Amino acid sequence: MQHGIFHPYRRDLKSRSNLCRRREDGAAPYRLVVSRFGQLHGRTGVTEEKVAEPIFWPYFQGLALIAKSDVHLSAEESARVAFITSLRAALVHYSAWDGEEASFRDALDRAFQPIITEAEHRAIVFASLDPISDGAQPISENVVIAKQLADLFLVKTARDRWQQSLSDWQARNVSAEALS
Repeated sequence: MQHGIFHPYRRDLKSRSNLCRRREDGAAPYRLVVSRFGQLHGRTGVTEEKVAEPIFWPYFQGLALIAKSDVHLSAEESARVAFITSLRAALVHYSAWDGEEASFRDALDRAFQPIITEAEHRAIVFASLDPISDGAQPISENVVIAKQLADLFLVKTARDRWQQSLSDWQARNVSAEALS
């Protein structure tokens, strides 16, 4: 077993607490995002893979495309589309959007209004999700924003579901204690 700074599973308490904080460059800690994904599956009788696949397959595909992008091969537009596909699938799965293209922007507004309170700021952020005109070069910033929107929605949904599960558990325990 490998020990020291190169062992991927060995962390001190200070570094564990830092996983829940945003880094100085504004990036979401990937471990928090991935750990919250486990809270997103439903108890629908369908296997978790079937529930998660339409959301997370494009998400992880987007991550792979970002990693593959460089000077010689630009996959930024494909990565942006993958993150948008993931966001759309999550909005539909968690009943935040009906799947109709005409209501997409309204669904985004409702979903992100608690996080991005100013309508003008939401409009600026959501502009990165608009299709790129023919011949225009994709902007790296739009890929990052599309990923961040998917991250925000998934983490917010996971946190809300976790809090609801915790509240349900506490209510069951209180009622069980009352019966005793």
